[in-house]
Amino acid sequence: MKDKKIAKISAMAFHHSDGLVPSWQLASRFVGKNGRVATLPDIISARLATKLEATPWEQYFTTSSAEYFGRTRGGSRIIIVAHNVGPMSTLEGILKAYSYEYKDKSRSKRGGRISYQEFNDLESGKYGPVDIVDVESYVHRYQYPFIEFLRSSQALHNPLLKARMGPRAEEYINYHTTLARQWHQAQAGIDEENRYGLPDWPDRESRRKAKQLRYAEITSDPYLLQLSDANNCSYGYSEKKGDFISFLEKREGPYAHLLSMSQVMHHHLSAPSWCEALAFDVSCHEWNDGCRFVGVHTNSPINDIHPGLYDIYNLIGKHWQSLMKPMSNCPRIKFRALMMINNRIWFTEAPKVGDGMDSGVPEFLVTSLTPIGEPTEFVTKTRGYHGFFKYGIKEVQRIAPSGANSYSLVGDPENIWTDGNPNHQHVSVQFYKANIDTSQRLLRTEEICNDYEIFMNLALKDNS
Repeated sequence: MKDKKIAKISAMAFHHSDGLVPSWQLASRFVGKNGRVATLPDIISARLATKLEATPWEQYFTTSSAEYFGRTRGGSRIIIVAHNVGPMSTLEGILKAYSYEYKDKSRSKRGGRISYQEFNDLESGKYGPVDIVDVESYVHRYQYPFIEFLRSSQALHNPLLKARMGPRAEEYINYHTTLARQWHQAQAGIDEENRYGLPDWPDRESRRKAKQLRYAEITSDPYLLQLSDANNCSYGYSEKKGDFISFLEKREGPYAHLLSMSQVMHHHLSAPSWCEALAFDVSCHEWNDGCRFVGVHTNSPINDIHPGLYDIYNLIGKHWQSLMKPMSNCPRIKFRALMMINNRIWFTEAPKVGDGMDSGVPEFLVTSLTPIGEPTEFVTKTRGYHGFFKYGIKEVQRIAPSGANSYSLVGDPENIWTDGNPNHQHVSVQFYKANIDTSQRLLRTEEICNDYEIFMNLALKDNS
């Protein structure tokens, strides 16, 4: 039954908390020998076939498309965009390029690198068809060419954007423009909250709505996206004089990155536009960024993307019974924090390391729970940044009443300020006598994601 469900899915998203390698491996296992890891043009095709609420618009994706920034044999700076061909079209090639950064023990190197021989082979078409963008002519279009948000009209004539998006770029820009106008129309009907009690709020709100209506007009030119390089490995910038300053150093080799595409979001743009936008980012993927690859079964264009385990915590809460792992030796449970999943099922929380934040990881099922006494105030010293609640479990145990073997926090922790400094924190704690089943424990998210069979079974539960 599972194989039949998988066969009906043309594309599925794969995310792993440990990063690029396991995410790619999961996607590769899904596609088998005849499929592929999705390119950026694949994601564009999926967006064109779906609406704003669908997965292709709602998730961030890393793709098998790659971008290279370097110099030709004649010394000219160019950007080469390659979709599923070239040095970074395989996992081995990706790791080789990014090893420039992650193998550097000095922590001073940034981004991916390939050799100039590989770069020249890309330019000559040895690997297959690629798009080439002349850097000098491109950057003089903008004052800050890899930071600015682009309007619809700018996007339609942007060669780098077209290279990244592929053959359906113009079709996509026109489709997104229509959706953006509809979104601005809807935003004009929403009354924003005056959070700071500004006395001139009615005038501000009136101007905001008027601007939204202007962007909703059929002839409007809304902002759609930001075209970026890698934040930690910038291509350079353009000064007001028009001189492009490049950070590329020839001795280190051409820059090499996969391309990523963010979800579409509500953006508030600053000067000079001072407006809102339904926009997203198309950028170079940095090694430490989170990864969500899409596996594609067939060679045909995709028309949707299965979300995979996008909301894994919610799925675990719904299907926890099928995710319990038998324990060969039942461990002895000491004083523990408790947590609830699915808003109704109590579990012990996996022990945290030292005097830190709670782990937030459910472990053993609580079969019965008896409150002991009323909630009690717990006060602890602030450890590090006051926005995080860190404490030692032995501190809580010291104030526990007789017979209590567990506890849960009631409400949110708050800071106690002394002379302008948050020196302490406090929260209410409820103590319990809990009966705990230690014969089996709930699988952790990394265990689920590391086991392809369990991953697929869970992913297909609600989203077939």
